[in-house]
Amino acid sequence: AQQMVDAALQQIRLLESLDFGLIKVSLKAFDVPTTIEAYQDIAQKIPYPLHIGITEAGTPRRGIIRSTVGISTLLYQGIGDTIRVSLTAHPREEVIAAYEILKSLNLRQHGPILVSPVDIL
Repeated sequence: AQQMVDAALQQIRLLESLDFGLIKVSLKAFDVPTTIEAYQDIAQKIPYPLHIGITEAGTPRRGIIRSTVGISTLLYQGIGDTIRVSLTAHPREEVIAAYEILKSLNLRQHGPILVSPVDIL
């Protein structure tokens, strides 16, 4: 995580030295804990928006779980300005998963919340 943050800070300094201030930072990694640690660190060091997600999260089932763990952890801590759910699936599935993550944290309402009925014995 530290190497990712150091590399990002180096690139940010370069952009700032060129008077380029419209910066959005992304530190997405395949490993969920590494991604979380990197964002937690850089969020304390820069004023720029953060684009969060888990790189190559995987098949829909695995990818949704990995993305939800990483993205939700960061959003619940107030870290992240935009998100991307990366799945090996149709992009529509990525958008649906992203909306569900946001709805679960009460950050965005989009459509109804469906609750499964309970079987009566």
